[in-house]
Amino acid sequence: MASVASLQQAVSEAARELEAAQVTHAEAAVAQGAAAAALVEAKRGQLAAAQRALREGEDEALKQLVLAPLFPELASLVFAQLPVDSRLRCREVCRGWRAFLADVRFWQVCNLSATSRVARRSPALLRAASERARGTLRELNVSEWYRMPVREGVETLDDEQLLPVLRADAVSLLTLRAWMPVGGANANAAAIERLFIAAPRLRLLECDAFLQEEEAEAVPRLLREPQFAPLRLQTLVISAHGVQPPLDVPALAAWAATHPSLKCLFLGGAQLDSQPALNAVASLGTTQLQTLALIGCHLLPASLPALARTLESRSLKALTISNGNMPLFVGASVPTFCTALRASGLTSFDLRRMRLWESRADSLAIIAACMSHPTLRELSFEYNDLENAPGRAAIEAALDALQASIPGLLLLR
Repeated sequence: MASVASLQQAVSEAARELEAAQVTHAEAAVAQGAAAAALVEAKRGQLAAAQRALREGEDEALKQLVLAPLFPELASLVFAQLPVDSRLRCREVCRGWRAFLADVRFWQVCNLSATSRVARRSPALLRAASERARGTLRELNVSEWYRMPVREGVETLDDEQLLPVLRADAVSLLTLRAWMPVGGANANAAAIERLFIAAPRLRLLECDAFLQEEEAEAVPRLLREPQFAPLRLQTLVISAHGVQPPLDVPALAAWAATHPSLKCLFLGGAQLDSQPALNAVASLGTTQLQTLALIGCHLLPASLPALARTLESRSLKALTISNGNMPLFVGASVPTFCTALRASGLTSFDLRRMRLWESRADSLAIIAACMSHPTLRELSFEYNDLENAPGRAAIEAALDALQASIPGLLLLR
């Protein structure tokens, strides 16, 4: 019995030990799981902290990682040379490039002109570039885009799209370039004034102006008022037919003499019958004008010496005179003009609506002055009624000889 009791006791103790061992094992498993869970949680916390630190310090961390092969200065030069649209796309390559291009210095000069190499210009692109500058845009070039007619591949840019950008950068914007080619809707006086109001700190506004009859009176303001002092015009078209008081041509010529940016001047209907006005026309020969057009100014033969002095300018390449069917090239001053014409650097010469062929001798003298001219490439004598000219056969023979004397000459009769 003792042995059975001892055996039972031993079995009971073994069962208790087994139960204790099972409990200990379970407790150990629970403890081990908790430790593992705590470790996982700690790792997750460390990862989240690392990610948070990476996001907070991504400007420097990512820039160093992505641009490590390049010096920052060299990378800046590369990005700065890209067109605006390419630079914006570069921001989408990776977070490192986005961080690098967050620097406003990449957006303080914005070139969206016809020569900018931008694939497709649009107001949205202009707004995106302005937003990246964050109110620090210093120079904007929208030449051959602002106020241009609608054409394929280019969205229009008018005051509705441009002026909000100018206002957003009014504190910083110093230079605005908005040249327009022939055919563009050149800015009128009101448009120019709106640009100055939207960007009052402008130190340089380069554009073209087309001032029709009702706006010709604004010319003195544009020339004299201090707010327009930064204005630099490349092309100025003034239609002054019937304007009272008459356009102040001497003041205009004096202004042109101090603004070398002016390359093309078109005067319509200006009164050039006084000696001060003629002296002003002559003084244009000392400016940087490349194109001069006098349309409907009703010039008299007495103005030929002044026109001859204008031809002394080596920068003048195109001269157009349309004289409202009033004779001009007659009388004693024609040889003076012809001498200046032979020595000029004109590439384009256009004489129309002046009854050029009425004096056979004087008209032949003009043709002779153009003969074998070293620079002339375009010559027009249209709308002078050649069909009814006295001595028509001799004039046509002289024109044929003129055509033959200059290879490639475009001659319109």
